[in-house]
Amino acid sequence: MDSLSRERGGFTGGFDPSFAISTDMSRIGQNVGGHATGAAVTDDTIRQLFALAQTHARPQEWTKRVEKAYGVTDAAFSRDLERLVFAGLTTEKLSGLPNPLPTPPIGAKLIENEAKKGTLKGADPGVVATAKASRDVLVRSLVAAIRALQARSG
Repeated sequence: MDSLSRERGGFTGGFDPSFAISTDMSRIGQNVGGHATGAAVTDDTIRQLFALAQTHARPQEWTKRVEKAYGVTDAAFSRDLERLVFAGLTTEKLSGLPNPLPTPPIGAKLIENEAKKGTLKGADPGVVATAKASRDVLVRSLVAAIRALQARSG
């Protein structure tokens, strides 16, 4: 909304997620053409995929947007939330996931457990739902990109 307001003449308003226009993290790795054929897929490859992704797929930007959308002001809470969504994004861990990926949201159980009795206890249900959906799409997108790159590297 802030960006739209700047571009379209300075209106004011609030954020209602039920009317949000969705964008998603599925563009991560969409532009993998810069990866040289035959080059090994490494953890550095994953870092490069984040450079190609929409900005809200990057940890700091994702966290900033969630804080703003849900009024999160506790820095420790934000760090824990970011950790749960973005943890373990290594080539080894992502390559070890089954093919095809499981149907249930990936990482949802851990986030749900943290919301029930862990560091996210008492969190806004919208924050929890956003974290679960973000983790799922993020992992699925990175796995798809890594598999495409590995196929190119032979």
